[in-house]
Amino acid sequence: MTKEEQLCQRIEALKIPIEPLMDTSAGGEYVVYTCDRTPALWGDDSPCIEQQSWKVVYVAPLTCDRRATRQSLLQTIFSIFGAWPTEDDYSDENGQRWVYEFETIGGIDDGTA
Repeated sequence: MTKEEQLCQRIEALKIPIEPLMDTSAGGEYVVYTCDRTPALWGDDSPCIEQQSWKVVYVAPLTCDRRATRQSLLQTIFSIFGAWPTEDDYSDENGQRWVYEFETIGGIDDGTA
């Protein structure tokens, strides 16, 4: 199972919908994520590993106290990736928006796993 699949599975277990690249202007509570991959450590004209820059965005209504959910997201990310993310608050009058960013190094996904 890939790290991306693990992330989706663990967040769904928290009863929060999760999708890659979803519109963050929609209402309700959900998580979206992206991962930018940069090849690194080249050998024989191809990369051996890649740097992965992840962004996980948690969206919730303003009226909800989500401190426990935010802590669960931090722990989930750390347990899967071994990286503790930064947590930035981009909430406004339309709702809560918490952005978690972190970087990892991994092998190249050649589609055989």
